[in-house]
Amino acid sequence: MLSLANLELSWETFHSNDGMCRCYYSSLMHQLQEQHHINGSTYSFQRFGHHYQMAYLDYIRFLIGAMWGTVTPSTCNALAEDINQGMHKRSAKHLVCMVEKADMVLSQLEEHMHNQSDTMLSLSSAHK
Repeated sequence: MLSLANLELSWETFHSNDGMCRCYYSSLMHQLQEQHHINGSTYSFQRFGHHYQMAYLDYIRFLIGAMWGTVTPSTCNALAEDINQGMHKRSAKHLVCMVEKADMVLSQLEEHMHNQSDTMLSLSSAHK
């Protein structure tokens, strides 16, 4: 799904992919229910969203390390019409969007971890 988002989606679709995630989750849950009798209470959309965020950050890590070292505005312009290249190499605007999204996801995960830490401290204080 991440590869599809990177290669094929328009700027507008990529920028707000909640619908795509919900569609993918719905299809995944249908298959899991049919084949393994796993339902939404076992694997919630919230958990799926967290896994998607982690996969997205891992994908960005890969792109930064292996793909973006040679990307410049001039290479984006040169590759703009090359459909065999990912959008991140054809459009500086798309690349910036991906980085902004990664920053947003990191901030959300940081907040989530901070909240979990506070909850754990509260629980340990209550047991003393």
